[in-house]
Amino acid sequence: MNTSSSSVVAPKPHEPRRFAVGLITFSAAISVPMTYCYFVLPAVLRETGHPAEIVATIALVYLPYALRVLWAPLVDRFGAESPLRFRRLALMCLVANVLALMAFMPFDPARNITGVFAVATTMSFLSGTGQTALDGYVLRVWGEEGRRRAPGQQATGFAAGGVIVGVGVLIIDGQGWTAMVTLLIVVSVACMLLFLFLPRIPEARVTINAARVSAGLGRFMRSRPALQLMAMSLMINGGMGLIGGYMPIFQVDSGLTSGQAGIFGAVGSNLCGLIAAMIAGVLVVRFGGWILLTGVGVVTALVFAGISLSHPAVSGPVFAVLITFAAMSLGFIYLIGHRALSLSVSGGPRAASQTAFLSSFDFSVVIIFGSMSGLIAATIGVSGLFALASGTTLIGGLAAFAIGGRRLSEPVSKIQQT
Repeated sequence: MNTSSSSVVAPKPHEPRRFAVGLITFSAAISVPMTYCYFVLPAVLRETGHPAEIVATIALVYLPYALRVLWAPLVDRFGAESPLRFRRLALMCLVANVLALMAFMPFDPARNITGVFAVATTMSFLSGTGQTALDGYVLRVWGEEGRRRAPGQQATGFAAGGVIVGVGVLIIDGQGWTAMVTLLIVVSVACMLLFLFLPRIPEARVTINAARVSAGLGRFMRSRPALQLMAMSLMINGGMGLIGGYMPIFQVDSGLTSGQAGIFGAVGSNLCGLIAAMIAGVLVVRFGGWILLTGVGVVTALVFAGISLSHPAVSGPVFAVLITFAAMSLGFIYLIGHRALSLSVSGGPRAASQTAFLSSFDFSVVIIFGSMSGLIAATIGVSGLFALASGTTLIGGLAAFAIGGRRLSEPVSKIQQT
């Protein structure tokens, strides 16, 4: 039996650049509405008098993105072994997302929160489906090194989209809902057109080891690689989710307006995330995902512990801004490490479903922990919330260090036998 993990046809000289443009612009396109709903909309709701418990639940609009594993097998079936079909589906989702943004126009988030939630949830579904299709493209075109580079390119695009949204919010602050939605539509259309640079590759170039192909989705979920990455989601990303869900509330309660939340949150933190993504993209290629997760878990624990001890003695708008910058930068680094490992252990005709499962679980953890952040903070206080997040991320970092000696890129069937 062939023991190599994959055999790869060398890409043409121009393809890596077009590949990078496609991944970056797709991520920027789905980042535009998601960034607005994450950073700016909660601050607007808080300013208009909505209670913290209601504001925190806006994280639930991302539930379809988190649960995309439920229909990922249909995406795998649609794409089969054709990267071109995966590319086509990803493009269709971007087009549908622009149409959904147009449906935002009639609603005012201050008065019709139900309508806004419904449209945002639809865009979450479309973004998740498109992301699954793009993963299917990546997994059928690029080998191990390409899979390590892809998460950094995607994170760079997502951060860039966030910066654009934040700058737009600052420029048109006070001009109303229609002007804001128009800006989101224009940026999304521009990103969608640039996505067309993604190479049109009709046939799969990577032949996966037969042992890995034989692992179905259910079997993959119970495998050691999947369980280890799920544990990282619960510990490291769970702690980050607690702070991320409470951050918009913390910003407004610290004295920031919704416009300031846009510039410091969407622009500043995404700019920090952009820098962090470029650095982490290099580090994950050089050192691997486990080293990256070890570092981000320990560093995040130290940062959150310091905030827990210093709050409320040190507080105010500047303090809130610095916390936002730190949390977003660390979040981008975690995402790149986790995504690189997820792509590394996925393979075969169900590869997109396997990656979707790991991403869905990871994102579900953020949603659940984030939606509970307001209640937890009200129960144990803000300092207690940061202390709890510090403990979980520290345990995750230490666990990543312990796991790091094992090779998660081994075939699933081999790992299950050990």
